[in-house]
This record gives sequence, C-alpha cells and structure tokens, in this order.
Amino acid sequence: MTHPPDGAPPPSLRCAPGGGAPNPLTPGQLAQLDQLVKSGHLRRVPPDLFKAQRFWSMARENLEELPNIHSEHVRYAVAYNASHDVGEGLMAAFGFRTAGNQGQHVSVGKFMKVVLGESSAVEAFDSLRMKRNQIRYVGTGVGSAEVALAADVGKTLLARAEQLLGA
Repeated sequence: MTHPPDGAPPPSLRCAPGGGAPNPLTPGQLAQLDQLVKSGHLRRVPPDLFKAQRFWSMARENLEELPNIHSEHVRYAVAYNASHDVGEGLMAAFGFRTAGNQGQHVSVGKFMKVVLGESSAVEAFDSLRMKRNQIRYVGTGVGSAEVALAADVGKTLLARAEQLLGA
C-alpha cells in the first residue's frame, strides 16, 4: 500500500460518514467491546487511522524480514509481533487500546476475536501467544513448523484487517 507523502491514509481506507473511525461495528460487536471495557481489558481512545497504518506497516515489514533471520526463536518472536501489531492497529482504527493491566496480549486477542470474528487465524493467535510466553519466560525451544505457522497467522490477520477496513 502506498502512502501519500503527507502521511495521510490512502483514500481507499473506508471511514464512517463524517470521517475518523472505520465503518461501524455491529451492535453485537459493540456490546462485546463494551464488556471488554467494563471488565478492564480495554479502554476507549480517539480512533487513529494513522497509528493503525503504522502498526500494519510494521507488521508487514516484520513478515517481509523473516527470511533474513536465521534464529528460530527470533523468527518466531518477529512473526508473533506481526500478529500482535495487526491487533494493535485494529484497536487504534476503532478507537480502543489495552487498559495497561496484566494480560495486554490477551486483550489484543479478545479484541481481534470480536472485530474479525472467530477464525482459525484468530484462534491461533492465542496459541501463538502462549507459545511466545513459554519461549520468553520458560526458555522452551521453537521449531521451524511453529515459525511457519506464526508467519502464516500474521499474514492472514493482516489481510483480514486490511480487507475489513478496505485498505
């Protein structure tokens, strides 16, 4: 996706009438997000499409750089971060962010499940998160198949986010 020199989002990024936020979520999705706010997982912030685009650009760059990284655990971390960045971008676009409590990565997954719907990629994000925690906090290893799955999930989530917003 090419960006205008002034950093504005491309004209193809669909926004609700009046600009600012993406097309509205369904009443059911809004109710689920309200529950995540009430439960302390999320907080509301002004929608920020520029921030969303920056997160997606980082996700895309991470995925493109994977072939240049030789360490499996580093490749896994970079691929996982790409998926996480997709979620952060979606939250920015719709005017949410994690509440800053423990479990911020869990909150990103919960948000993606509401906004993108249940899919194998969204469900896999939670498994990737748990594996990331095992690598990060327990020191377990990771294999090339797990890295490939993490990369595929990142690519799928990025495509879904951009499709949702018409980017």
